[in-house]
Amino acid sequence: VEIDNFIIDVFYYFSLDALNEKLIDDIRKEAQSFLRNSFGNDRIKKLIDYSILNYDKPEIGNKVHKIYEVLGDRAVDGMIDKLSSSNNIKERRYIINEIINLGTPAFERVIYYLEDDRWFVIRNMLTILGFAREEKYLPFIYKLIDYPDVRVRKELVKTLSRIPGKQSLKHLREMLKKEIDEIKQLVIFSLGILKDQEAVDDIISELKNNENVFIKKEALLALGRIGNNRALQNLKEYALKKTFFNKANNKILRLSAIEGLAEIKNAESEKILESLIKDSDIEIREKAFDSLQKIRI
Repeated sequence: VEIDNFIIDVFYYFSLDALNEKLIDDIRKEAQSFLRNSFGNDRIKKLIDYSILNYDKPEIGNKVHKIYEVLGDRAVDGMIDKLSSSNNIKERRYIINEIINLGTPAFERVIYYLEDDRWFVIRNMLTILGFAREEKYLPFIYKLIDYPDVRVRKELVKTLSRIPGKQSLKHLREMLKKEIDEIKQLVIFSLGILKDQEAVDDIISELKNNENVFIKKEALLALGRIGNNRALQNLKEYALKKTFFNKANNKILRLSAIEGLAEIKNAESEKILESLIKDSDIEIREKAFDSLQKIRI
């Protein structure tokens, strides 16, 4: 039987009985059994395709979601299978949102797929678990910290950044110490956005010892967002630093340090920026002026 609005309505009304805790158990179980027996893998695929086709019709989406709730793991498996084969961004976003909206039962199934052989499946599962924002999933997520494909590790950084708590920050700091520069840059950005005070020493170490100018630039911006005294002193050093060697990179770092100072917004950072308004370099003067305006607003 093809899926259409009438079929959706029939199964939707059975799903309401199946999920209604006020009904006696026999009625609920009978409704659950009917739905689960009515949906083989092929029909689940058709249901998912139909819901994607009607993604902009919430009245259909809400009914399908109730059916997914009753089907449980089998619906999640079907959506993950579809997610893994789709190249359509809108489809993928819709499926990820559907799985997230199913909540804990779906997340428990998603964990299983972290051991899949396909890197893109694992990346998708990390995305979903990031939006779960639950520390209890960290032991499963952490196992991927040395995953060979860089695309998975980049997604791992994003996932850890979305999960609140000290353990996530600890894992990010661990990645900062061992990762390649491409991922280090993302880690530093994340630690800055999360204002992780414990990361300041590690970020300063990258600023001082890493020769990659983009890492240094990201480190300066992150220090500004974190904003403690050690961060401020390093920003001051780089903002005022002049050299005859490698002038182009030095200017990039000076401008980034000034931008970082604007994030701190205290009397000392304001004083430093005021002194830079008199700098001999017009770009430095303009950046310092703009940053002062941000502080004073």
